[in-house]
Amino acid sequence: GASNRVSLTFTTTAGTLTSTVTGTVTNGQCEAGANATSYIPTSGTTAQRNADVLSAPTSGQITAAAGTVYGKVNVVNGYLSGGAIHTLFQVVLDGNNFLDVALNYIVSNGIAFRKSVAGTTLSGLTAANSAPVASATKWAITWGANGWYCYVNGGLVAGGGSTTVMTSLPANMYLGANYAGTSQQTDPIGDYYFWPTQLTAAQLAQITT
Repeated sequence: GASNRVSLTFTTTAGTLTSTVTGTVTNGQCEAGANATSYIPTSGTTAQRNADVLSAPTSGQITAAAGTVYGKVNVVNGYLSGGAIHTLFQVVLDGNNFLDVALNYIVSNGIAFRKSVAGTTLSGLTAANSAPVASATKWAITWGANGWYCYVNGGLVAGGGSTTVMTSLPANMYLGANYAGTSQQTDPIGDYYFWPTQLTAAQLAQITT
């Protein structure tokens, strides 16, 4: 039959917390934090597990010469959700060639776009307050013959004339965390869409509005 997962978030006060599970619940889990993690089987003692790493193949979805990536994130917790950089999208060929988009909680919840080609890193492309707390934020990046651009909530937040984003692509791209499974996005993320072509400014503004 169908399996449904239900979570409840609450703030505790002084005293003892007693959790009683009744009904047709097959597995229960209680943990500290504002968001539920993946199920961690335990028996009598606390336990930890490796973080999930969500990836998707690059083949047929984006190319080194041109591509567009769209995503949506609902910033609920902001900086308090843990860590200063939360990855939304990353593709890494090696330490000198990578492309990523992240929420940068150091700079007022800004969407940051960063790329490195042959060891030359273009960074600091952060739009302050572009991802306000308690708001659904839509973002998109595109690259190709017309340069590279990053749009957030209908507006251009970063861009440049350099047409080289990646010299080649690895087999996989990572969503909601970096390739090592760290810098995880703990705020809820929504849809991801990929195009193997560069979209126009009008199209980017439309899909992020």
